[in-house]
Amino acid sequence: MTDPIKIKGLKEIQQKMSRLNQYFRDGDPSIMAIIGKTVIEYITKRTSRGLSVNGSKFKRYTAKYAKDKGVGESSVNLAKSGQMLSDIDKQTTGKVARIYVKKTGRGKITSWELAKIHHFGGFGSNQPDRPFFDVNESEQKKLYKIIQDMVNKKVESIVR
Repeated sequence: MTDPIKIKGLKEIQQKMSRLNQYFRDGDPSIMAIIGKTVIEYITKRTSRGLSVNGSKFKRYTAKYAKDKGVGESSVNLAKSGQMLSDIDKQTTGKVARIYVKKTGRGKITSWELAKIHHFGGFGSNQPDRPFFDVNESEQKKLYKIIQDMVNKKVESIVR
């Protein structure tokens, strides 16, 4: 009978693998917090510039609406008061970043209801859709890069 072979450092490798397993099982709240914050920045900056999620200019206001609201027909940025865009918020866990519009009051309707009307159209009125509450392919690629860089740094710190 031969003596068992002892491998030096095996216990340390097992500990590191266990930490990696836990990291990927539980997720990383710091990554999701940054992703949530970044998505909100993408939406608000793009929308404030008058661009839809696909990068096109928002459909113009009607002459009557522009006159009633005291805005230019072509200056559509969904930010008359700024309330709706400032009511975009996030909830995050280790694995999820949920982006939503708060249901805070705005007089007759909430910011959440106003966001739905802008994004999908007027629900029975002639309000055109102005899709803004999403990320586009270019923004997704940037988000993937952020995640990749942060996960790589975390993995490196665990295996060192």
